[in-house]
Amino acid sequence: MIRRYRGQSFTAGDINSALPGGVAGTILGVNPSYTDIELLPNPVSAAAQSDLDDFMFSVGWVFVEVDPTTRLPGGWANNTFWVDANNPSPDPDGTVLNPYTTIQGAIDAAEVAQDAMPVGNSSPADRAQTRQQIIVASGFYDEDLDILRGNTFIEFLAAGPVTLGDGSAGIDFQSTTARNVTWLNSQAQEDADAGVANQNRRPQLVFGVYPQAGEMSSTHTAIASGWDITGDLILTTPGGAGDSTTCEMHLQNVKVWGSLDATADFGGRNCYFYRCFFDGAMTGVNIGGLLLQVCESCEFDGPTTVGSYGRMSLCEIDGGFTVSSFSPGIVPGGMFQCDFAGTFTGPASSLQLNGTTNYFFKTNGAVLAGGATKVILDDLVP
Repeated sequence: MIRRYRGQSFTAGDINSALPGGVAGTILGVNPSYTDIELLPNPVSAAAQSDLDDFMFSVGWVFVEVDPTTRLPGGWANNTFWVDANNPSPDPDGTVLNPYTTIQGAIDAAEVAQDAMPVGNSSPADRAQTRQQIIVASGFYDEDLDILRGNTFIEFLAAGPVTLGDGSAGIDFQSTTARNVTWLNSQAQEDADAGVANQNRRPQLVFGVYPQAGEMSSTHTAIASGWDITGDLILTTPGGAGDSTTCEMHLQNVKVWGSLDATADFGGRNCYFYRCFFDGAMTGVNIGGLLLQVCESCEFDGPTTVGSYGRMSLCEIDGGFTVSSFSPGIVPGGMFQCDFAGTFTGPASSLQLNGTTNYFFKTNGAVLAGGATKVILDDLVP
């Protein structure tokens, strides 16, 4: 693990034990443009903010290699991790000037940081609330992502289009090997983090893009605008029904070439999808399952089987849609300005739609099944 310190009077290869916090390390490189070694307090006070800016963006650095099990002072680096596949450093540390070269490396570091939260920073009950952010430079990352801690609050923020794969299979940047994202959840891990049973803190998974990008519901604009997952997005609860929990999943500008597979997942997954494109099947109904609370400007090309839906607007639904219930957690609920094709399967009154959606439903020859009936939302005339 590498950490940077400003300083002078060091020579490459020196051993120094006088760093703040009593951390010893081997000096790897020197830039003598500063005259002091400085570590900022954790948390950073308002008075230290200017020093923080200077600390992060100055060009004068001493590079110190330390034991990877050592937790250094300066906790600002323990919740935000940076990734750039083009970083040439042989020893990346996840800081803004020396980012990890793999996203999985940042995930692993984020999970270690969450495990190692010191008592001085967080009580055991609050530790599970730690938010981790991973900022990813635009590029190709030929790796699977495994988020397996069991209780994770993690956001992936892309600074431009990111392809999960090698991008070499065709003009639309598909991957020679399809790359998956796996997200594991566990009530047992939540309880262990909180120190109290059944806290239901709702782990969170967020994929987003900064700055906010364009539309995704076409292949070429999708690969130019956001996250390009060339395989499956897999949700899993290895402990089964007895380990079920409730989680939040936010996807913004994400294209999934494979399936959104929650067949081995248990518990309610409150889903908020904005400008996303799902090529394959979407399946999740166990103990609540996938709960599509809000979907805006999304495309669903494969068969979609979920626990419930709430508000869907400006969406294209091409492979049919099966729900256990219509249950809007955020009102108004229903399908608004959507293009629907295939079969809608659900209970009575579960297809709630406005006139425009009904027009496309009828024009596309869509049908109802499973006892489903329509509620047209444009008119309340008895």
